[in-house]
Amino acid sequence: DSLSSSHASAWMSAVPNPALGLALPDAETMLLLRWRLGVPITSSKCGRCGKTQDQLGDHTATCNKFEVLRRHNYVGSMLESICKSAGHAVRREVGVGYDRPADLLIDERTAVDLTVVHEACPSGYTTVCKAELSKIKKYGTMCSEAGWDFVPVGVSAFGRFGPGAAAW
Repeated sequence: DSLSSSHASAWMSAVPNPALGLALPDAETMLLLRWRLGVPITSSKCGRCGKTQDQLGDHTATCNKFEVLRRHNYVGSMLESICKSAGHAVRREVGVGYDRPADLLIDERTAVDLTVVHEACPSGYTTVCKAELSKIKKYGTMCSEAGWDFVPVGVSAFGRFGPGAAAW
């Protein structure tokens, strides 16, 4: 399901361009290919959090000590760059009180909150949808009260967009 979505293979056809962050070291490319094909990767402990990794490497994609945040920040940087190149004013990590509902605040009126999830299961698309709904429940009213439109942008580790991301 998630591997056959329209953007799930985009990384394999991207022309390497280090200046745009579109280049993968050989070791990382090999790891991603093994992961995509379901070939066992490892069963050692995670070097970041100490938890035992599963053979298919799913822990690597979901480790809160590194990978999830790195992908989240990368997607945020790409969206920021696209918005700015289209002439929009963009601020990062904008808060309301103690909460931070906007990873990006575009033109002081649209709060975009990103979520990157791993969907290594048959209901993978459901995982992305649930993540976007969770963001709406958490930040939707808060953003409305601040006078902002709220856009949850859910993306899977394999590149599938959630309905909020696809509509936006």
